[in-house]
Formats: sequence, structure tokens, C-alpha cells
Amino acid sequence: MKKKIIFIVGMLCFCSMYLLTGCQKVPSEVTERMKEYGANEEKEAVDMHYIKVSALDALEVDTSSIKTDNMILPEKVSFHGIKEISNLDCCYIRGHTDDRDKLVWLFSGTHTPWEKYINEENKENCFYFIDNPKDRLYMGLKDNGFTSLLREDIYEVNFRGTVSKPDRVARLEQEMDLSSFPVDLGGQKVDALDESKYVVKWLEENWSSYYGAFTFQPKTLIARACGEHEMLSLFLELAYKGVSFSSYTDVLGDADGQSMEVRTSAGINLAMTVHEQIDCFTNETGILEITGEKDIVDIIDLESAVRLAEREISGFKKMEIADVRIIYDLYNDYDYKKEHSMADSPGNRVIAKPAYSFVINTDAKEQSVFVNENEMYSYINVDAVDGSVTYNLDNIKYSGE
Repeated sequence: MKKKIIFIVGMLCFCSMYLLTGCQKVPSEVTERMKEYGANEEKEAVDMHYIKVSALDALEVDTSSIKTDNMILPEKVSFHGIKEISNLDCCYIRGHTDDRDKLVWLFSGTHTPWEKYINEENKENCFYFIDNPKDRLYMGLKDNGFTSLLREDIYEVNFRGTVSKPDRVARLEQEMDLSSFPVDLGGQKVDALDESKYVVKWLEENWSSYYGAFTFQPKTLIARACGEHEMLSLFLELAYKGVSFSSYTDVLGDADGQSMEVRTSAGINLAMTVHEQIDCFTNETGILEITGEKDIVDIIDLESAVRLAEREISGFKKMEIADVRIIYDLYNDYDYKKEHSMADSPGNRVIAKPAYSFVINTDAKEQSVFVNENEMYSYINVDAVDGSVTYNLDNIKYSGE
């Protein structure tokens, strides 16, 4: 039993390890850089100007008119497709493990028995799992909607071999004119863009009952060697009315002298080694459902967001901003003072707040079957209503370095 518990804990770490690279506080490395580059201790106030949310869809900003000191902005920024923005109340679903037999059939076409592990410290987070080396199948479920899968070649690669570093990367939200992304899946030359369309269709047909309010948007593709052929890893964002939920995670912070999980992320990670066959799957921390929303009429304008971001990073060298987006930042709201409480327990609340996200591309080096969003992107996020700033800049390269 002890070995089984160790395995389960290991698998939970495996399925979430790529989430745990962010942090709410400024990392020590960044603090040292700020000292090195002469961070200003006093920050001037920023006058915030506002824009109607209804004007965003038609807005295209020529950034040459925005003076910056630290950020090199894209030439043009637009927010096409955004017609509504709200403050959203969300919560983690309950009862997902009741569908476990349906789900294992959906992913593997088998009726494989499950084992159950109960965390004695937090019984709300019971975990069902399958580990069948003979059939090369691993699957794990939690009641809050968390789902993980490894099967066939990717099961072998993960448990028996090593994963290669990325060969090619496509950042779809930045490469709007990308016409093709060739990949060799099991000896078959296919276009990864077509594979991503297949994945979206599969999710719409099989997961909309769990994610009814959301659409699925392919964001990042990675091709890497896998034996004699390749593996295709995909990350898909969840979007609500055209606005994506954050895929960047700040895990730990302090409140009242206690550690807590401040922010979370949402999205779906998949990998494939065969044409139109999903052999690796995880949906981040679980499944969120929207329980309430309050429309926002006005948000701060882009120039105000730039000024707020620049004030916060005034001690840094110049950094190239690859993309500017409006997203929903996700904040945990749970009883962190309660012993053994977990932010992602079924029924726990998550607050989604709109933010400008200034995105910085970083090198993809991690050897994982997943797309690690925290490794591939750094960011400066500015709350679109109150102007507060959060950022993760611990792994960027500055312009000219």
C-alpha cells in the first residue's frame, strides 16, 4: 500500500508539475536584477483613462504614439472578437469521478477497473486512478474535474524513456498568418494545424457537457522527436465570450502570515504520436463552471495599462513584448486558514478578473510531454479595472542580451 500511495502522489506531481513554476512574490533572481538595474523606490502616480468595452472589438492601436522606457511593444495591438467583459464568479465542479467508467471508455475504448485513494487529511480530494503497464494505460480523476491520461507510446515515453527537447514551436495567438506546421506522427506526415482542428472538434463533441460555457482555442504547438518519428504537444486555452482564461500560474503567496495558493490557471494540455489520436491529456487543476457574472462597461485604456506596467518595472532593462492581450486572471477564494485545505477542492470559488497581459516569449527547454506555459511565457498583467500589476519575469532575456 505504501508503494501505491507513493505512486499516486508521484503521478499527481507529474500531472501538475508544469503548473508550479510561477510565484506570486517577485522571485529572488528578479529582485537582484532590479537592484542591478537601479529600481526606483518611489513610483509616480499614473492617471488612468478609460475606454468602453463595447469599443474594443473595433479597436486597433498604433503603439508608436505610446512612449515607453522598458517595454518594446508590438507595432499594432488589437482586441478583435471581444464584445463583452465581466467579473466572473466560478467554482470547481463536484462529482466528476461519478463519470469514471464513461471517461475511461471515451479515452481508451476499454472498461478497466479503477482504484481509489483517499487523502486522510482532506477527504474531499479523493483520487481514482488506473495504472495498467500491460495495456500501457494510466488515467487519474479527481472529483473537482481534474482528468489526466497517458496511453500507448506516450505512456512508454513518460515512464520508460526520456522526452526530447522541443524542435519546433508555433505560438498560434501570435502567428496569425501561419499556413502550416508539418509534423511526423507515426510515420505519417501531417499538418499540426489540422491536428489542432481535430482536437477542438473532439473536445466540442466530448467535453462540452463539462465545459458548456467555454470554447477551446489552440494556443501553443510543440513538435519534438519521439523514437523514429515525432510527438505533437498542444495547449488549448479556455475562452469565455472571446476572452481567454489565464494559462499562467502564480502558486504561493502570504496572507495573515499563512501560505496560500493565490492564483490558478485553466486550459487543456494534450499530446499525440498518432494522427487523430489523443494519447496524453490533462486539464490543469480541474473543471471550472461559471456561477455568476457582472458586466463591466469601462476598462482602463491600453496606454494607461502600459504606464502602470512601466511604473512597476521601472528598474528593469528593456524587454520585448511579443503580444498584448486581454485575459481573465484567476484568483483562488478559499479558506486557506483551515488545516489541510486545498484551493482546488470541489465547490471552491475562483474569481476571474479581466487584465491586460503583456506577454514575453521565452525559450522552450523543458523535456516534458506537455506544453509548459510558465516556461514558455513570462508576463506583466495589469488589472483592467483597478490597475494593479502582477508579473513573472524570472526567466526572460532582455533586449540585446
